[in-house]
Formats: sequence, structure tokens, C-alpha cells
Amino acid sequence: MKVALLCNIKKEAGRGEAHDKYAEFDSIKTVNAIKKAVENSLAGKKTKRIDVRVINADETAYFRIDRYKPDFVFNIAEGLYGRSREAQIPLLLEYMQIPYSGSAPLCLTICLDKVMAKKILLQQGIPTPKFQVFLTGDEKLDSGMKFPLICKLNHEGSSKGLSKKSIVENETALRKQAGFLVREYGQEVLVEEFIEGTEYSIGILGCGKKIKVLPIMERFYIDPRGIALFEPDEAVIPLLRKMHRKYHLEPAGKGGTRPAQISKELKTKLENMAVASYNACNCKDWCRMEIRMNRKTKKLYVIELNPIAGIDPSYILPRQANLAGMSFADLINTIVDSAVERYGLKNGK
Repeated sequence: MKVALLCNIKKEAGRGEAHDKYAEFDSIKTVNAIKKAVENSLAGKKTKRIDVRVINADETAYFRIDRYKPDFVFNIAEGLYGRSREAQIPLLLEYMQIPYSGSAPLCLTICLDKVMAKKILLQQGIPTPKFQVFLTGDEKLDSGMKFPLICKLNHEGSSKGLSKKSIVENETALRKQAGFLVREYGQEVLVEEFIEGTEYSIGILGCGKKIKVLPIMERFYIDPRGIALFEPDEAVIPLLRKMHRKYHLEPAGKGGTRPAQISKELKTKLENMAVASYNACNCKDWCRMEIRMNRKTKKLYVIELNPIAGIDPSYILPRQANLAGMSFADLINTIVDSAVERYGLKNGK
């Protein structure tokens, strides 16, 4: 059986490129770990011979795929250009009629475009923070929007474009940050109400009736007294020092994630919201999403979905799988099994 591992290998940003342009790409160490896990996964499926080849998803990918003619593709490619870049390799594979792991092109395009994902969620009655799209940074702020707000690139992941200036508390700061992002990255900016409260990370595996929700994790960081504080993601921690001086928060890097310390009732609510979001966007095989709970109202909001969530062994999703008693190889095996079953492949063939 011939398997291709389609990926984008991390490289340094060039002159004139944003410093985090390739933040979503995978290191060669990550790629090799996944390659080994895929080999081990398929070795247990009674195939006579297994050959896993890494193919960098650059402009030459089509020709190398065509020469290799894989029976199956394990896809973690982020794509290269445009707002639908994560869909490029799956579209190519569908054109070539090659089965692959992970979500379909439409799902990947919707989830990468945060505004479109939010519209889908809202149509399904799933709460997400109020938002507005800024094309220039000079647009009039909608009357229903309340500060603090957070400025995000609309179709980026891996915290690209996020910094201590991302959360804004007045219109002057909003105009400055939104305008900067438009100029620096050449794309529209999603401005949404910043939900102050705990952020929960939820991983899901499988599809259809065989969906598995992994143990929920919550983000935290440590104050100078060694006390764990449960707040939003690491990319905005420095600004939170200003917003919540009473906590004496330390800069990014002084915290991380831990298994969520929550009631059974909240666990059920989070799981149900996550599965509803997963199905609303038609995710397949694996995804990780963030849901945040307003500290005052306790209302839950879906922040975003990541259907090609990072699966480096040190990342959150593999750690969630580990909490569920799964090794890294088990995680990859589960993803492969889900895809193989969807395509009706037998014994990995």
C-alpha cells in the first residue's frame, strides 16, 4: 500500500514577508513523528507492504503525487495561497480520485474563513461572539458592538496576527490595529467582542455516529505568587496584564493548559456544543475547537474550529488523546480508521 503524507514544511519568512507567515507549517520533526505513526497504524491493517512518502504541498505537489500514485493520503497540508488554501490539496485529491484523511474542501474553506464559520454557527443557533468585518480599518463601528474588542485576521490560524495590541478598548486603538492588520497581511479583519473568561479546548475524532469527544482542557497561566489563573489564550496574555492588573499576570510563556476542572453539567454542555459545531461545519476525522465562557454571565461562545488542528505530539490535541488513554500512534490510527471507513476501504486497501 502506498501512502502519501501531504504537508507544508516550516521555513523562515523571507524579506518583505510577515514574520509569522509560515507559523501554521509543520517542522520536519513533527512530519517525521506523524510519518512513523502512520506507518505503524497501517502496519496493523494486514497490508502486505507499506510505503509512506512525505510530499511537500508546494507548487510541484501535483506532479509528485501523480508520479507516486498513492492509494491513500494522510493530509495535514495548510496550502500556500489565498483564503481557501487549506482546501487546495483536498480539492486536488478529489480531482485525482485519491482518498484522504480529514475534512472536505468546503468544510476547510468555511472554517478557515472565520466570518463564514460564524454565520454557519449562528444559522444553527450556536452562540458565537458578536462581530464585524473591517476591510480598511476605517469603517464605522456597529452600534451593537461593545468594548473590549479583539482584532483578528479573518482567514488565518496559529495565532497569526495576534499580539498584545490585538485587544482594543477604544476606537482609536481599534482603528490603529485593524488598519495595521489590513496593511501588513492584505486581508480583511474580523473584529469581535472579546469574551472575558475561561477558554476551553475541545478535540473531536471520527464522524457520523462514531464521534469521540476527547477530554476537555482549559488554558491557564501563573501569577507571581504561583497561583493558576484561568483566562484566554497565550497570544493575548501580555495585554491582559494591563486589563486585569489585580491579577498581576505574567507574560506569555508562564502558563499553558490543564485538564478542565469543571462540573459534569458544564462538561455535557461543552461537549454538546462542540459536537453540534463539528456537525454544522461538516468536519471529518478530527478537529479541535475553542469555546469560551463569559466570566459574569456563564454563557458559552464558540470562538473557532480547527479541522486541521496541529498534531505534533506536544500539541493540545495529542495531549487530549493521551488523557483519554490513547498513545500518539493510537490517535493517528483513529484518524486513519475514520477516513478508511468513510471511503469503504478494506484492510487499508
